[in-house]
Amino acid sequence: MPQYYTISQINGYLESKMTADPFLKTIWLKGEISNFKAHGSGHYYFSLQDKTSSLRCVMFHFYASALSFLPYNGLEVFAKGKVTVYSRDGNCQLVATEIIAAGTGDQQLALLELKEKLQEEGLFAVERKKALPLVPQAVGVITSASGAAWQDVQKVSCSRFPGIPLYLYPVLVQGENAAQSIAQAIAFANTQKKVDVLLIGRGGGAREDLAAFDTELVVRAIADSEIPVVSAVGHESDDTLADLAADCRAATPSVAAALIFPDRLELQQKIDSLQSRLLGQMQNKLDQANHYLQMAVLRGKFDQPQILLANSKQRLQEGKENLLQMEAAYLQKSQAQLALMAAKLGSLDPLTVLSRGYAYVHKKNEAKPLISPQEVEYDELIDVVLANGELQCRVTGKGGK
Repeated sequence: MPQYYTISQINGYLESKMTADPFLKTIWLKGEISNFKAHGSGHYYFSLQDKTSSLRCVMFHFYASALSFLPYNGLEVFAKGKVTVYSRDGNCQLVATEIIAAGTGDQQLALLELKEKLQEEGLFAVERKKALPLVPQAVGVITSASGAAWQDVQKVSCSRFPGIPLYLYPVLVQGENAAQSIAQAIAFANTQKKVDVLLIGRGGGAREDLAAFDTELVVRAIADSEIPVVSAVGHESDDTLADLAADCRAATPSVAAALIFPDRLELQQKIDSLQSRLLGQMQNKLDQANHYLQMAVLRGKFDQPQILLANSKQRLQEGKENLLQMEAAYLQKSQAQLALMAAKLGSLDPLTVLSRGYAYVHKKNEAKPLISPQEVEYDELIDVVLANGELQCRVTGKGGK
């Protein structure tokens, strides 16, 4: 009898050989979809064909659910995956992980390849993301000086926590030189060390308008930043590589500002609540100690009152000393936390800012601060609030934008 192998052995051998082949492990194929079937399990089964050949393909539910379109017969696509042998029936097949309509062009394909490259390097990893400060000392905004994003951030910061300094790092947000402009601003902010959080973003636009935020130059600048970065590019539906690299992603610049600037009133309420809870816990401890004392006295009346009373007094004294030590330590820790928070709040108080030489300027009989020369007319009266008083001034000239 000749030496023989089973069909399963041969198919298994072919499968192991093809699985080990690095050329077939990750490959892009171009072809036309045929025999497409979306299974109830969520898997996609289809074939890719050209003029002379076809190849069976499967895309499992995990990857199929991530597609932004439903494939159909006759559609020309790029498909990425690994080529292997299905050992049960010996058929060669592509296990697809991505499908791109061929009409999207080389630019989309290049973007996906860049995304994979940066992801493999760990630039999008969750574990490398930095936490935002609870109360930032100063905030840097990297965006266009003339864009709506800068105006939106100013409005949100003024309404939630006025007094936190804002620094604008003006950049180009679209066009040929935008990526270099943004990357240089990130590096400059890190060298300058004036802020402890950066907001990078712009308003919405066409996909090509957001192209600077999909460049390797900007992504690496964000990843290299020692200062935490919040990305807010476009609208909520937009998703760029800069968003993936940032420490925090927001749907819009206004939402990003709300994440960075805490609500001052809410913060004060939390401090008041912590203080109230501390006092309540101390009172509960004292009430509990008093209850133990009364119970000890009652038990002592029925059985050897003198001995029981002496033991109870000793336990009460020990418990009282332990309680006082715990209360002192807890109170000291809480007071330190409250003092630290109060110091932060004090350093950001608008009056403290005024004492450093800044001024609060507004129209006569209006509380809204002036932020642009265009808001006043020549010869109009304005009030200038200083740390120790006010000045009444008349507009004789205007400058700026």
